[in-house]
Amino acid sequence: MKKKQIFAALGLVLALGLWLAAFFLDGRISDQLGGALFGLGGALLGVCGTALLRDRIEGRMTPEARRELEVGEQDERNAAIRDKAALKSWYWTLYLLWGLFFLTLILERGPFFALVTVTIVLHCVFYLINLGRVAREM
Repeated sequence: MKKKQIFAALGLVLALGLWLAAFFLDGRISDQLGGALFGLGGALLGVCGTALLRDRIEGRMTPEARRELEVGEQDERNAAIRDKAALKSWYWTLYLLWGLFFLTLILERGPFFALVTVTIVLHCVFYLINLGRVAREM
């Protein structure tokens, strides 16, 4: 087993531990700390689960397909497309984050977590849209 897979598996165990701690300590810890434990566990689950899944998928690929994937990831044109799309996405998301910060100052609680989630999803959507646009331009 590779080091990367071991760390990803440990991350999954840690994510489960954080969720269990938040679940069993409910009522004994503040709601903010419980939310942080659930959120951190979810983030770890997403990152580590994706790493393990990607390794598994790449392991089933033919050697030619793996080489093609590696070349595609390291290709200068593809890297330039990803960088340009990420920059454009960041500019759009910056305005959303500014608006979210302003709303948080006004509202002081509650919808903040939902708005943060929507903003992150929109950032990813903008990134994917810009990847397609920049790829067509180049």
